[in-house]
Amino acid sequence: MYSPTTKPHRSLTQLACLGCRSRKIRCDRVRPVCDGCFARHQTCVYPERKRKRRNDATKGPKPRRSSDGVLSDLLDRVLQVEEQCSRLIPASPKDRPATDSMIFTDTDADGYPSATPLAFSESPGTELLTSALKADTDAGDDVEEPTLLCTSNCPVTPENAETGLKQALQQVLHLKRQNVNKEAIGTYDPIPIDLCKACLDNFCKHYRVDVFPDFINMELMYRIPDIINLPEITVDPAALILFHCILYHGSLTLPASIAPQDWKTTRTMYVHCLRTLPAWRMQVLGTKTDLITAILLMRAAFQQCDLEFGWGMYKLACQCVKKLNMHNLDQSFPTLFLDSELPSEGADQHRKGFWNLVLVDLFFRLLHGKPAIITADTADWRVNLPSINTAPDDTEHRASTLAFLVKSRLTLIFLRFFDKLGQDQEE
Repeated sequence: MYSPTTKPHRSLTQLACLGCRSRKIRCDRVRPVCDGCFARHQTCVYPERKRKRRNDATKGPKPRRSSDGVLSDLLDRVLQVEEQCSRLIPASPKDRPATDSMIFTDTDADGYPSATPLAFSESPGTELLTSALKADTDAGDDVEEPTLLCTSNCPVTPENAETGLKQALQQVLHLKRQNVNKEAIGTYDPIPIDLCKACLDNFCKHYRVDVFPDFINMELMYRIPDIINLPEITVDPAALILFHCILYHGSLTLPASIAPQDWKTTRTMYVHCLRTLPAWRMQVLGTKTDLITAILLMRAAFQQCDLEFGWGMYKLACQCVKKLNMHNLDQSFPTLFLDSELPSEGADQHRKGFWNLVLVDLFFRLLHGKPAIITADTADWRVNLPSINTAPDDTEHRASTLAFLVKSRLTLIFLRFFDKLGQDQEE
């Protein structure tokens, strides 16, 4: 039986949370936050192994041969170099827990292995729908951390100014992800109810129209702030992470009278998103809620300069699109177009959301050299462009309509560009 005073076995040091063992309950060993501590809004603490330090002061000098002295000096220098590098460069991705590898994987843009186009599956299994996330985790095991710039302790010299600038940018982003990781593992900081409702109102006013508005149950979102801290009620992880994603986007343009215009409020919302991420990843089924969550997390990752996390969320969104059969919205066209019972408003919103994802796919290919996912099989699409409301009295969606016209033009230009590029490569 475990006692807080007894020292745990070394093999169990990294396997169980101290809080769970003190309560004598089984820990699910999910890092950074296990379900038991997450449900109680408590800090989840995993014990860390301490390095054994050599204590040569207590031992007298030992007589040694000349060859032993040379080897000992070399060993001491190697240990000093390792200690200095450990202070500069964090542990490799293999030493990180599986739940953190997707969030904070930092790969070199040129060294990142290009994945093959996703083969979408029709089955609703969780494994097939989370394959996009697991691919990023597996890829991170074979990629080294970015090399640090030249310092007094690290003699690495960049080949040219471009390489040095690239290494510096990667190191800055890596340190930023490290800080976010520490905050996500830290203590739980509840969000005031008034601030939650202000963020929800701001999201509905400025952002909801652009992300499948019919897929979000806003009535439920408005009730979560009143019940999230009740110990008798456990909110579903899918609804909880969607709630925090909405709060993040709603906090981007809050008035100064509600919240100060600084990075702290937005950073707090983003940390809450990452804190609820592990529980949601274990039960992704490709539902409408999962689709909206993946899209919002993708956008949040871009704003936080985390390209690989955003790429993983985009692949998950594509999996959900295939699962929901949204690439065949107009499969029976033009028969359904003449049907008076067709919900044209909802269908147009779905078409607009699909074409927005197509543009994101093209930007990934053009700017970051990622493989095509949605645009890999355009012949299988059955999605028309949405109808445009040109009524002069309707000013509610005027800005979004103009923005979509520009995005549609860019999408068609990029599709034509990659089509001609593919033809030239074949010739």
